[in-house]
Amino acid sequence: MTNANSNNPPRTHQIRGVAFGLTVIRLLYFLYVGFSGVVLHAAVARVPGAADGGAFNDWSHDEFQFVFRFENAVTPPGRKSSTKSTVYLYVPVAAKKLRALLLLQENVVEQMISVHPAIRRVCDAQEVAIAWCTPGFDMVFKDHAEELHAIIQRQFREFGRSIGYPELGDIPLITFGHSNTTAYAQIAAEARPDRVLAVIATHGWNGVNSLNHYRGPVLMDVGTFWEQKQQTLGNGSNKGVASLAEVQKRLQRGWLPVSIVEEYGSGHFDYSEPVVGCIALFIDKAIRARLAPDGTLKDLNPDDGWIALLPEFPTGPVAIRRYAEASSEQRASCPWYFDREMAEAAVNRLSLIQEHAMILRAVDTRCCSTLASERVRCGRSCGPTCIWTKRSLTRCFARARRRTRTSERCRSGRRSSSN
Repeated sequence: MTNANSNNPPRTHQIRGVAFGLTVIRLLYFLYVGFSGVVLHAAVARVPGAADGGAFNDWSHDEFQFVFRFENAVTPPGRKSSTKSTVYLYVPVAAKKLRALLLLQENVVEQMISVHPAIRRVCDAQEVAIAWCTPGFDMVFKDHAEELHAIIQRQFREFGRSIGYPELGDIPLITFGHSNTTAYAQIAAEARPDRVLAVIATHGWNGVNSLNHYRGPVLMDVGTFWEQKQQTLGNGSNKGVASLAEVQKRLQRGWLPVSIVEEYGSGHFDYSEPVVGCIALFIDKAIRARLAPDGTLKDLNPDDGWIALLPEFPTGPVAIRRYAEASSEQRASCPWYFDREMAEAAVNRLSLIQEHAMILRAVDTRCCSTLASERVRCGRSCGPTCIWTKRSLTRCFARARRRTRTSERCRSGRRSSSN
């Protein structure tokens, strides 16, 4: 028996009708979802406390009024550079004349930082424009830093003239970098210190030891761990402590206004609200301290600032002190902050005490105290001799997790010294 439908032609008109109907349904669905999102977005803007810096994050003012194409004819295109980049520009609505430009490229968090309410509020108050460049035109500024500065000035100046802000290409820069782009943030400052007002380098290369010509403020937020290794046993080094060592090396060669914000447990992509608040506060302080009424950059006076006295062994609170009242040893080993407010905000985020408390809860406290005492008694490196050394706190307390073998080694060393 043959199939009765085998000789019938395919009913393409019916199939097309069904497909058209599904398309209409999908269109109506997306219109509904989009309209709901607009309504929800508008409702968020009306939440009490959102606009006045309350706990709720107001993302309703994340627009960029202007956009233009930036062309990089200097750096060859590659994984960390691009010949063409789209620049999204935000200008404070009430600003009649711009005072500075927060210049961000694109790696991971730059877009979030450029639209964050805390950052927008301080930029509005200080008449600072924000430019987010995607993709990044040169994330490292390795070989052509001065030429890139010239391109930035020329193209931003030309676009600024077209929108009524001719000063856009000549106002000083605040460079921001995350991971790879921390190289851009620091090398750009070293190449043209007259053009860079402040440097913000987060979760990446700590290059302060290579800063010789740039004498302006630097904010370092390195983070404790690489996020990719947070859940593995191979995560044996504390990036924040290692970063402090680089800061000390630079301070021993001469004073540099390096501020540190740290948060225990933060990974490579983590930015808590308090940390972003510290970044916004740093921008505000930098503008007030460095920018003269005529737009030129002023040098900082170290005696006007405060330092955080990081303890040798993190068993107590991190104290702060006026730089003018500190000893020469403290000045050569402690991060500097604009004023007491900035120092207190940063100290609240420093990880040393939190790290110590967390590790003490995770391991045998008796063994930890034994390690500290044995270090004094037998002179062996069972505990950290200084937080600046390569033997980081994390590696020290990793020994505490293997307490039996470590304690035995301490006892053996003590017996050997007594013999």
